[in-house]
Amino acid sequence: MALNFIKKNDKHNNTNWCKLFLSALIPCILGIFTIVFTVQQQVLSQQQHEIDRQNQRDAQRETAFNAYINDISNLLLNTNHTNKTNFFLYIRTKTLTVLRSLNPERKKYIILFLYESGLLQGTGLDLSGAEFDNVELIGPYKLDGLYLPNASWKNALIVNCSLKKAVFTQSRMPNARFINSLLESASFAETILDNAYFKETSVVGINCMSASLIHANFLDAEVVQGIDFTNADLLYAQFTEKQWLGQRVLTNAHSFRYARLPNGSFGDLSPTRNLLENGDAEQKCSTVEKINWDENPKNCLNVIKFNKTSVVDMNIDNGTWGNCAFVMTTKSVRASQYIDLRPYSRLIDLDNAMFSSSAFIGCNGSTNASYVEISTHELNGNIMETAVFLNHIGNTANKNGMMHNYSIQNYRLLKYTHKARVTLGIRSSQPKNTFCYFDNVTFSMQKRFN
Repeated sequence: MALNFIKKNDKHNNTNWCKLFLSALIPCILGIFTIVFTVQQQVLSQQQHEIDRQNQRDAQRETAFNAYINDISNLLLNTNHTNKTNFFLYIRTKTLTVLRSLNPERKKYIILFLYESGLLQGTGLDLSGAEFDNVELIGPYKLDGLYLPNASWKNALIVNCSLKKAVFTQSRMPNARFINSLLESASFAETILDNAYFKETSVVGINCMSASLIHANFLDAEVVQGIDFTNADLLYAQFTEKQWLGQRVLTNAHSFRYARLPNGSFGDLSPTRNLLENGDAEQKCSTVEKINWDENPKNCLNVIKFNKTSVVDMNIDNGTWGNCAFVMTTKSVRASQYIDLRPYSRLIDLDNAMFSSSAFIGCNGSTNASYVEISTHELNGNIMETAVFLNHIGNTANKNGMMHNYSIQNYRLLKYTHKARVTLGIRSSQPKNTFCYFDNVTFSMQKRFN
């Protein structure tokens, strides 16, 4: 009896627990359902709010786009454009303003509208600083001569477009894709084209001077010929052997001067090329041509013919000396010439550049008043480091002992040097009636390592 009572009691307890569980489960289910429903409603509400917001933004973009098109169209139709400067400045300001609020699709139509209106063909409209990132031009479009320098066009997709003689100088176009297009004689000078891809595209005679083409892919291009890669960065760029050598024998070959090549080495650099203009005084020897030196004071640097002076006779041989030399006669005078080193910026900025300079200089009598000074500068003109002077090389006088060879060899250029200045001068402390002579002044660039 006791055992049966216990079993009946356990059975009664289990039944109570089940009733209790079921009575608690139903509110839990209802609560969970309420929570899930509420969350779903909130998500749907947020999604609807986002859709409404996007629709509102799109309507605002459409309004801004239409207002811009109408404004510029009326300007083109109703203005005689007598003041071209203000005309193009107004269009530039309106265009840069509206571009900030438009999506890539409408930006595409801004490009097409301005081009078809004749405003983006190098006629005077400058859109430097414009942003066209992610814009896709999927043609067919004939956009020969398109003028968009110094713009941002990241992730550009250009398909079935003719861009002969287009100008993208100094633009930023990483990850650009050119497919089934013509890029003949276009300018990409100083343009960033890292990871660019060229497929079934004719890339002929384009200017890629100082461009960055790291990881660019030309393997699927139709033709790759006659490209100026001077000072370009081609690190890890991909070419077929045929493309690298030039596919068309009868047209110009590629130029790889001073460029960083795909394997990290550097292109051709002539260590004997003189970057100075008229360093040998021959340019104004028998004519009134410009002397090509900035003089301080004016007309302090003159040219003499060897056969018209008894002060100096440098006629060692015609191949070395030519017919004329420079002469200075006044105290504290200087004549300078700046050399643009930007074509060598890839070498310089990778700490792989040095220069050499030499000259024949001397003065009458025993004075040592003449000098040649080299200073290096940033692009803005700031001096990079203390100027250096050419050093005398012993036993190098010309046959009458007047002029001696001065030189500095393999001098390392600091990173970001973009200009050099060569100065001919006479020091302030010197006897009266001193004549100082300069000839065969040279400045050349070399690589520090391959």
